[in-house]
Amino acid sequence: YYKCFPYDVINNIPSQIILTGLKIDGHPVKPGKEGLLKGSLEDANEITLGYKQNIFSIDFAAIHFSDPENNIHQYMLEGYENKWRDVPGEKAAYYFNVPQGHYVLKIRAANSYGIWSEKSIKIIVLPPWWQTWWAYSLYVMLFAVGVWAFIKWCTRSLHKEKNILEKKVAERTKELKEEKEIVESTLSELKSTQAQLVQSEKMASLG
Repeated sequence: YYKCFPYDVINNIPSQIILTGLKIDGHPVKPGKEGLLKGSLEDANEITLGYKQNIFSIDFAAIHFSDPENNIHQYMLEGYENKWRDVPGEKAAYYFNVPQGHYVLKIRAANSYGIWSEKSIKIIVLPPWWQTWWAYSLYVMLFAVGVWAFIKWCTRSLHKEKNILEKKVAERTKELKEEKEIVESTLSELKSTQAQLVQSEKMASLG
């Protein structure tokens, strides 16, 4: 339809940016009900990737038929980088080993007259299962169970040691009591023997 407008008017029309394809690790992703893309990429507002799908690229096109060789194309993954990347050749945004997180891929184009247009799509890279919230909840639960088991084991161990100590104290007390009785009996016998000796010495002196 650009033929219907004067050249200056055409240059003031921003480029139309279209997302044309998604690749994971170099392999094209086809739209499907069970796949990453439920419908066409152009109609998608968000792409959710697994932690092993963090090498990806998105192909795009900026449609503007007036002096297309002088058009400028740039992209940036907001939340991952802070600078726009120039696209000198193939119209694609490439990313490698993107960490887990929520991002926004922004693509912008300027026609030869300096009129910019922009398109964006949300990209989510999920964490591995062992770094998910439910995994951390499981870790907390296992830690709590471990602490409870340790306390219970310590309590049992202390109770067992207490019983052993009480038994040893009781046995030692019994031994000391028996030794005391022996000592007292021996002292009694010594006193009796001493008294007999004194009596014998008195009788011997009188005789």
